[in-house]
Amino acid sequence: MERNHFESKFTKKNKSSRSKSYEPEAFVVENPLDERKKNEKTKKRINDLEKENKKLQDALRHSIKKNKELLSQLRAKKELEEKLEEEKNTTIELQILVNACRAEIA
Repeated sequence: MERNHFESKFTKKNKSSRSKSYEPEAFVVENPLDERKKNEKTKKRINDLEKENKKLQDALRHSIKKNKELLSQLRAKKELEEKLEEEKNTTIELQILVNACRAEIA
């Protein structure tokens, strides 16, 4: 009985969908001017995006160049700090030697 009930539901749905008359979609011919406008808008958008891309690439190159300069300066600063530390250590060692010599003389 369930089977017949299911089949009848299925049949009713099919009948209801078949009862609608078939109306083919109208064949739409796009206006060539509309198509040309779309192409022009697309070309303009592509051109704008290419310009923006070029600006971003230039900014990126500039940023990379600036970062390289800053890195170079940082390395130079680190070298100078290391040399300064060595000079401090040398000065301390010399001061210890001077004090030791004074103690021997006295």
